[in-house]
Amino acid sequence: MILTAFIIMSYYSVVAGWAIHYSVESATGLPEEGHAEVFIDHITGMWLPTFYHAVFMGLTAGIVAMGVVKGIQRTVKLLMPILFILILVVIGRAVTLDGAMEGLEFYLSPELGDVTIESLNAAIGQAFFTLSLGMGIIITYGSYLK
Repeated sequence: MILTAFIIMSYYSVVAGWAIHYSVESATGLPEEGHAEVFIDHITGMWLPTFYHAVFMGLTAGIVAMGVVKGIQRTVKLLMPILFILILVVIGRAVTLDGAMEGLEFYLSPELGDVTIESLNAAIGQAFFTLSLGMGIIITYGSYLK
């Protein structure tokens, strides 16, 4: 279990560092074009990704060091409602973009003739991976809420 948790943490802590970096970039103004270059510059750099990974690990260590109630529970009670609000904001923004209705129609009207064994296997693998991580996280976060 400890090895599994370490492997999952080593992957998601890097991705969380990316998220912190992009949040900072978004708050300070991302360029209209060139989002791919921002991503490539970030992941191919040495110090910037290391810095943001260290920021995330420092925040995580600080929260865990404060204990279950004062650290994890207090943080979850703050961040989970913020996450819900952010999801609503992203949905609202997405459906107001040009071509959003065409995108939704494409997304919600699948071409079942394009489904192959390979694509079905990939979808099932992705679903199990996502559900296993998501269920563990939701159970953990849910245990700290009324």
